[in-house]
Amino acid sequence: MRSQRFHRQAKRAVHCLTRAWYATSNFFKEVWRGDADEPQKIILHRDLGHVLRRFLIHLLPLGATIVLAYFNFAGYFIGNNFQGRTGEEYQALDLLCLQVAAKLLVRSNLVRPHCLRKAEFLQELLIVASLGTIVLDVIRTQLVFGSSGLPLGLLSSKQSFPQVQYLLSPEFRFGLGGLTIRKRLLFGLLILTSTVIALLAGPSAALLMIPTRKDSWPAGAASIWLKGDESTLWPSKVTGDDIGGPVCESPGSQVLTSYQLNFSGCVWAGSPYLAAAFRQIHFNIPRQLSIDDGLLKRDMIIRQRGDVHDTHVLTSHLSAGILSKLAGNRWYDALLHTHHSSKHYTLRYRARNLTMGITQSWLPAVRTRCRLNDPLSQNGSDVLMYPATPEYDIVQDLDYNIRSDYTLSPNISTRWVSVPPEAPISNGSVTTDLPSAFLNIQVPQVNNLNGNGCRFSCSVDARWAMGTDRGGPVGLQFLGYQSSAAVNHIRRWDNYNKGFEANFLPKDDGTWRRIRIEPSWLQALTPALSIGNSEWTSLAAILTDMHLDNSTGLIDNWFAMTVTIETLIASLVADGLSRQGLNVNGGSLENFWDAENLLPWNDPSSDRDRLLDGNFEFPQPAGAATKLRWVATVSGYAYKADSTASYLSLTLLFIYAALTVLHSFYILKSRIVCNAFESLFDYIAVTALSTVTTPGIFANVGGKIQRFRILSTQVRVRATETSEASVVSPKAFAPTGSALVGSGTPKRCVKIHFGSETTMPADYERLRVGEAYG
Repeated sequence: MRSQRFHRQAKRAVHCLTRAWYATSNFFKEVWRGDADEPQKIILHRDLGHVLRRFLIHLLPLGATIVLAYFNFAGYFIGNNFQGRTGEEYQALDLLCLQVAAKLLVRSNLVRPHCLRKAEFLQELLIVASLGTIVLDVIRTQLVFGSSGLPLGLLSSKQSFPQVQYLLSPEFRFGLGGLTIRKRLLFGLLILTSTVIALLAGPSAALLMIPTRKDSWPAGAASIWLKGDESTLWPSKVTGDDIGGPVCESPGSQVLTSYQLNFSGCVWAGSPYLAAAFRQIHFNIPRQLSIDDGLLKRDMIIRQRGDVHDTHVLTSHLSAGILSKLAGNRWYDALLHTHHSSKHYTLRYRARNLTMGITQSWLPAVRTRCRLNDPLSQNGSDVLMYPATPEYDIVQDLDYNIRSDYTLSPNISTRWVSVPPEAPISNGSVTTDLPSAFLNIQVPQVNNLNGNGCRFSCSVDARWAMGTDRGGPVGLQFLGYQSSAAVNHIRRWDNYNKGFEANFLPKDDGTWRRIRIEPSWLQALTPALSIGNSEWTSLAAILTDMHLDNSTGLIDNWFAMTVTIETLIASLVADGLSRQGLNVNGGSLENFWDAENLLPWNDPSSDRDRLLDGNFEFPQPAGAATKLRWVATVSGYAYKADSTASYLSLTLLFIYAALTVLHSFYILKSRIVCNAFESLFDYIAVTALSTVTTPGIFANVGGKIQRFRILSTQVRVRATETSEASVVSPKAFAPTGSALVGSGTPKRCVKIHFGSETTMPADYERLRVGEAYG
């Protein structure tokens, strides 16, 4: 029994394998090799299945366009590297894959690098194939349904439109001439648009698909509050009441050099740090000087006279900079606790050393210019010339004439001079456009090494400039947070000497405010170090430590020392102004921890999400307070349309999407799909079965067609009855084949008619939906 069952199962298996073999061999013989005769086929279909299959060719490129548009409009941050291994060769391979994927969307004959050209053949499958379907459907609609048909020169539009030279060819130009004005405009616009899309969609898709590195990607924001109003934080006039409180009055030498953080709110608190920095650099002043006073490491941005017209120094506002640093710590804490499913999780893959916190606030910007004067011979009072510093201009060889007192001293001495309401200037006129302060510096005779010494008269022009405080890296304390400043608006000086554009030149648009400084504030900025000598100040001590007293006798050109003195003065004044309001924001004995308390953080998940979304606001403190906007930025690869090229690329793809949508609506509405005449071979085959009814229409066309009369000839596809006996079978040419198929049974065949509609035979009629044709 078992043996019989086995034989039956084996016989059944062999039978199934035999049938599968014959079915497979018949498929390859009839379909793949094409050995079978052509059957009659339905040309026009009216059913939803064929409509949906026609729409499928638009689905992938249209979906890709939608996805690219979403990522580039909404924005998407990837990280400092592509996903996967971070080695250089793996990252290059990821970028290559993106380039190839972009090329797969379109076909383009433009010259490309080798890594892009190798995908050239596959481009036809998507955007160009989609556009080709649209153009082909328009051609077939005019051939089959149009009463006037289509000009002969336009039959190859589907194959030729991706080539820009087709637009200049006689086929296209003369073919358009055979259409009515309305159809000429519509069809010409379709071909022109399709050609432009075919040529430019490749670069456009590549531009949108390949992410670019963004150095300032917005990664969160919050509103932060500083204690005090604008008159406390950025006063237009500073007096003895703005030095940081009673604790800052008359500090001794021991306090000035003690580096105590609880005195950070005092205007003179930066003196020991600046003294150490200038003692180290001596006369080699850099363009950027880093100062770390324990609360905030920040840059002094320096532009020296010589490179520019006047010496300028710009720095951060300490209260805003410290709060910006603390806000960055809150942001980093929120990011660390973000769930991996959050849309913000990819921010963890950023370039960590380039994560920055940015705050817009008023910044201290100080312009200083000094003049070298004759040495003193005795005590007294005299009119000194101070360089002119107009509020919104720069001038050369123009000075203020200010009467100043002076006293002979064995040491370097400094004296601040009160700014009068008005002053005469060297051109004989009188002006009220005066700087913030005047300063006298006397270098005495030392051991008969420098004669009678020399004097410097300096003009100090201090401003509040609206600018940006940029600090980072955020949250990574081990890398060292450092703050830098930049002004938002400056004037350009194209009509002046080269280099003046590097000045922090004020612009009269409300973003620059001149500061009036009273002598009491200036005396607190550079306090006297000796009870009996008010001119031996902290500034004089710094200059002495830099050996500007010429105790070595090596200085033979005092004019060259002017720039160093200007830089030191501007740095001291800028640092003092940067501490305005710091005494109530964590820089005094009583309020040392206020900066931490100004940004309370309970770290609930809702606060974390709002901070990373940019919608968080820290609680407002009691009393007067000023709101600032803090923004976090990260660096890495991202998708975002933020350039003219990106917008043009999206516009191009949107035009393509509009064409596909219109085509889809049309075929859905008509429900008629034509699957014939997809290639020039189809036209050749049907032409072979057709008869030219217009005599002489194709005279002398054996070489090349170049005349309007022929290329504008109307072409129509129609159906007529014929007998099968007139149709020659391919097997007729076989040795044992039959020359004719059938016995003359009538059959409907497709014919092509050339010429006007009046010459068309009476038995030619339009094709019918659902009917098979031979």
